[in-house]
This record gives sequence, C-alpha cells and structure tokens, in this order.
Amino acid sequence: MRLLLVDKTNHRFMDANTRMKRVEAMEAIKDKALDMSVGGEDDLSVKDFINSAKRELAFELPDEESFRKAVKAAGKYKNVHV
Repeated sequence: MRLLLVDKTNHRFMDANTRMKRVEAMEAIKDKALDMSVGGEDDLSVKDFINSAKRELAFELPDEESFRKAVKAAGKYKNVHV
C-alpha cells in the first residue's frame, strides 16, 4: 500500500517515500554529527557540517509544503510590521 499526503494549499500530492528519504537523511546527518562531536571535533565544525548537510538535503529533496508555510508566515509578518 502506498501512502500519499495531500498538500492542501494547491492539492498536490506528496509521496510518502520522499518524506521517508528526508527522515533517513536527517537521521544520517544526526549520526554523523554525533560521531564528529564524540571524536573531538569542535562545536563550530559540527554545526557547520549540520548546516551544510541540511542545505544539500533541501536541494536534493525539497520540502515544498514547509516552503509554502514559511512564505505565508513571512508575508503575514511583513504585512503586520511594515
């Protein structure tokens, strides 16, 4: 059985497989960061790795739903604080 999540903003379907790949990638980033930290890497290097890895993940497997939510929130903030 294949699960599909509905993005209600424009009725596009998001594949659960893509969502699972994102979760697996985030787990891999976490595991690598923990290994770096335990291995003696300084906090700045670990944080830089996490930020770079998350940026790459965003390009490889974009989360369009989160992007739309962020744009909507920014628009509301902009309209209130102009």
